[in-house]
Amino acid sequence: MLNDGAAQAYGPELAMMDTGDAIVVWTEESDAGQATGIGSSRYRASTAAWSAATRVQPTGASPGVSPRVAVDGAGNAIAAWLQGAVGDATRLEVWAAAFDAPGGHWATPTKLMTDPTAHTDGGESQAPQVALNAGGDAVVVWVQRSDSVPSPSVWGRLYR
Repeated sequence: MLNDGAAQAYGPELAMMDTGDAIVVWTEESDAGQATGIGSSRYRASTAAWSAATRVQPTGASPGVSPRVAVDGAGNAIAAWLQGAVGDATRLEVWAAAFDAPGGHWATPTKLMTDPTAHTDGGESQAPQVALNAGGDAVVVWVQRSDSVPSPSVWGRLYR
């Protein structure tokens, strides 16, 4: 079992390097079905073992859902997910965090969806995707909905 068993785990997303190392992220939920955060684990081919489960989001953050992950050739990774907005957890925003392979830890998450009108208009983010190149540069894209724009739009942001 890759998650720690303290919560239910759903929606795993896996990225793997040519070396056989891998990283997986997932959504954690309480027994009542409420999202509680994003978890992760790292596989090291050299030891043929998975790391202990770690949180990608800091404790106390609005729970994340729909995680996606990409990894570069050095084992560094970027995870992107949807997270409830401050003051209105029903409106989802896109967040991302970088995994530092040498240090073995996740950096503090960054909110990528920064358009202030997206929330005042009743908008929300959906369907994040992430890609990472060999140099550690990432692109995150997502669908953005807004009440003031009649149809969804695809948004993107460079990360790192």
